[in-house]
Amino acid sequence: MVKLYGNEKMMEEDKIAKMSLIDNELGSLMNIVSQKLFKANAVMDCISSRLDTVFGMPKASEILHHRIAHKFPLLADIITEYLAKRNYAVYYGLIPQINYRYDKPSEYFWEFVNMMGEIRDDINLAIEKAESIKDFSASDILSSFLSEYIDLYTKQSFIFYYQSLQEEEHGNLSSFNSHFEDLMIIE
Repeated sequence: MVKLYGNEKMMEEDKIAKMSLIDNELGSLMNIVSQKLFKANAVMDCISSRLDTVFGMPKASEILHHRIAHKFPLLADIITEYLAKRNYAVYYGLIPQINYRYDKPSEYFWEFVNMMGEIRDDINLAIEKAESIKDFSASDILSSFLSEYIDLYTKQSFIFYYQSLQEEEHGNLSSFNSHFEDLMIIE
């Protein structure tokens, strides 16, 4: 195996990019979606940890951790596997440090809402790009992904947020924790 250095390495990567079966800008936009989904895993891990340790909500923490946080890398895989089929080399960024410190569960759930909004916006940008270059395969995949998964997770984020506001208003976090499973719409 030949090791490439400096400009030689860049030229080799340029050759690979040119062999891609997807527009480079579209591939990059889809790669950003994938990276945001990996970040979502870290965000939800942080939220689930804080619910358990700061607010004494172990049931809610367990559900968030296993039924939501662990799903985000699997969702990212859907995007990266599609890109691989299109011969696009995926690049993985660093997962940023997630260290939220809020006073109420609703503030954590608002982070979930915002995160889903960002992911939706990024997917819509990629759909717009795919449609503008008439890449209907990518447009279809992204549209299906949005409607089958991201819409569901976005709705789930709003359910948690609005329910947490109500429970905080009534000082009922213990009830929120014990009935958390009833709020789940994600299987």
